[in-house]
Amino acid sequence: MAVYDKRYEKLRDYMRENGLDGVYVTSEENYLYLSGYHNPDGFMVVTEDRSFVFADFRYFEAAKEKAFPCCTVLEQVGGCLRERLAESGIKT
Repeated sequence: MAVYDKRYEKLRDYMRENGLDGVYVTSEENYLYLSGYHNPDGFMVVTEDRSFVFADFRYFEAAKEKAFPCCTVLEQVGGCLRERLAESGIKT
């Protein structure tokens, strides 16, 4: 089991115990812990079965290369988060 599998298992257990459908991650430390990639301007959304890393154009290619394989990397562009998640099939 990869190190990130244990991290996500623990987070998702917490989500289930507290009735959360998803978690919005903005803390730089938590972003690094869950994505494996340091991006001071990024954020993440974690759901029961998916993990999204958002990176702006400056960090997008690096995020695709360095983020944990379990993360879907999306470019952080203008518009709202709801639209970006909907494009990836997440109901908001």
